[in-house]
Amino acid sequence: MTYQEAKEYLEEITKYGSVLGLDSIRELLKRLNNPQNNLKFVHVAGTNGKGSTVAFITSILRAAGYKTGRYTSPSVFSYREKIQVNGSDISKDTFAEITLKMKDVIDEMCLDGLSHPTIFEVETAIAFLYFEQVSCDVVVLETGLGGLLDATNIVENTLVAVLTSISMDHVEFLGNTLEEIAFHKAGIIKKDAIVVSMEQSFNAMAVIERKCSEGNNTLLIARKSNVKQICNVDLSVCFQYKDYKKIEIGLLGNFQMDNAILSIEAAHALIEKGFNINSEAIRLGLKQAVWPGRFTVIRKEPLVLIDGAHNEAAAICLKETILTHFKHKRLMFVIGVFADKDYEKILKITAPLACSILTVTIPDNKRALNGKILAKTAEKYHNNVRYMTSIEEAACVCLEQKDVDVILAFGSLSYLAHFTDCIKSM
Repeated sequence: MTYQEAKEYLEEITKYGSVLGLDSIRELLKRLNNPQNNLKFVHVAGTNGKGSTVAFITSILRAAGYKTGRYTSPSVFSYREKIQVNGSDISKDTFAEITLKMKDVIDEMCLDGLSHPTIFEVETAIAFLYFEQVSCDVVVLETGLGGLLDATNIVENTLVAVLTSISMDHVEFLGNTLEEIAFHKAGIIKKDAIVVSMEQSFNAMAVIERKCSEGNNTLLIARKSNVKQICNVDLSVCFQYKDYKKIEIGLLGNFQMDNAILSIEAAHALIEKGFNINSEAIRLGLKQAVWPGRFTVIRKEPLVLIDGAHNEAAAICLKETILTHFKHKRLMFVIGVFADKDYEKILKITAPLACSILTVTIPDNKRALNGKILAKTAEKYHNNVRYMTSIEEAACVCLEQKDVDVILAFGSLSYLAHFTDCIKSM
């Protein structure tokens, strides 16, 4: 099997949709000799900030000298970036080799009358096999959806369970209240794991504290009140957290300070678990962390950024970041979202910050919201909105502008790689 054949095979599996539950992946991994049981994990769940927090923690562990696996989704620039070891994507040959092994096992499952695993379950199993194959010291693992019934929650050797900010999202799967959503997120907490949580709303924190009490888990909380001396210079952020002075983070956006202090607490939890992580490794890891698609500069002349803000809470964070870095600048927005997101709230929060807005339809995705509908909605909050017939057209219009200072494309990560390619090729 070639890499291209592996991708085509996995693309075919997407027809099985998304199914919450652990029965299928449990059977799949059992037939693969449970590679996850030979690994140790930092498991990350939450509504916003999971990917950035994974990036920070991974970078800290690498700076401390540990061979670190990273599993995240979705990808932005490369399909293989979902599965990394020490910052390098899984190779095409290795990916194809493991996928072929996976196919043989899945064929056996289907012959035995069992349900076909979903694409996320298969990708998760591929990641576990790879991380075992290369003997990772530790794996930083991002949940896909929720936590309790997410395929990644098949793992048992969780050293640290990390909970980023929790807000309303995926209500059709996780529940209509913050308590129900927090219950699913807190489902990643395992016996003997240290739990590290961002400071949450009262209702969400009550659920987390109750879960920790039931399992006798130590709970560490990253509190924003401990952040001092924030300094924004150009597009970088420095701050103090507890005894850590002049921390510089390599990811842009005010919200990244939350993810950074959460990662500091996670590092301290790992120290309690016996890892040798000094303050210099923490500093270096925070500074060197890379996470594509989160307030990322893709071109400097003109200044073009991309960001994956795709729900209300992320839109609020994006607004704060814009007001911090570009308060007196003229901004053009490019927006594309999925139909199942609360796009009207996103527009209500962000639209007034722009001087003009372009809307696009995310190509080749059944969940995509038609850009015409998005434009019609945006017109409720802005009087300069245009629908673009393609990502290429949007990129061309952006670079033709003479009266804007900053171009910001945001919404679903699914179209940002395509937009980036278009911008860089012009």
